[in-house]
Amino acid sequence: MHPTMAWSDNRMVHTTILLAAKPVKCKHWAAPRRKLDVTKLKPDDIRLVALQQELASVLSSDDTDQWPEFKATVFNTAAKVIRYRKTRHKDWFDEQDSKVCSLLDDMHEKQLIWVNDGSNSAKKSAYVHAHGAAQRRLRQMKETWWSATAELLQFAADCHNMKAFYDGLKAVYGPRDTGSIPVRTKDGKTLITDRAGIVSCWAEHFHSVLNQTTTFDLSVLSELPTWDTNYELMLPPDRNEVQRAINQMCSGKASGSDGLPPELFKSGSSDIIHKLVALYQSIWSSGSVPQEFKDALIVHIFKQKGDRSVCNDHRAISLLSIQG
Repeated sequence: MHPTMAWSDNRMVHTTILLAAKPVKCKHWAAPRRKLDVTKLKPDDIRLVALQQELASVLSSDDTDQWPEFKATVFNTAAKVIRYRKTRHKDWFDEQDSKVCSLLDDMHEKQLIWVNDGSNSAKKSAYVHAHGAAQRRLRQMKETWWSATAELLQFAADCHNMKAFYDGLKAVYGPRDTGSIPVRTKDGKTLITDRAGIVSCWAEHFHSVLNQTTTFDLSVLSELPTWDTNYELMLPPDRNEVQRAINQMCSGKASGSDGLPPELFKSGSSDIIHKLVALYQSIWSSGSVPQEFKDALIVHIFKQKGDRSVCNDHRAISLLSIQG
């Protein structure tokens, strides 16, 4: 392209280039499971009362006597009242600290003033002074956060509170990478990298682990003592049994595929217990258990030793339906 000055030695070049940027890593093809924010269900929170009132209103109809309708109604109602949990990683920087924010703003302002007049030594000295003050405040904030986190981790370890302990570790190490890890075949010769092959390899591994040939000798059953028949076990579940089972559930446990955590039933009103009793009595009389009560979501966890790509170096946990 010819320049504006006819006798200039410079020639502007107009071109189109293609930059080979690194593609974004695709961690998951499927949408992540949204979890209910059960931390809002506290005794002094108005959302607990709102949830109980809303459940009492929607569960009053007879359309929720079956498991699919009951599950959808309870989950949608809880999502409407307490919303979903926001997964936000918290680091050492406190955005609510007004002092450090003012120091950073002052440092950026003086940096722009010095850049516009780079030969002025006084403006440079003012920027260096502001930069040092901001850095000192940031170091102090970071050291305070590390000290508080270490104390919380030590206190959780001393109290054997594993949930709080691992929550603190996640805050220190950051969010976990949930991408699909390549695995090796059973013979260990081939490394599988595609998602469909990885899922198939895990299914084959757990099918072989969970379907071992039994070596139990049935003749030992004849040596067991004979007890009188307990006819009370034949009675259908009543309200007291359901209430006792709900009270014995531990909070903070992962839910199954239905997404209904135990805190939702422990904080629910008497209406949700009434519906659960009717649901269990219907299952008891019909002898047909919903398939979701029998299905388990298997999650594999690396043992932190061996090869991560070997299936045998992982242990598995099964996430079952809380209601089942």
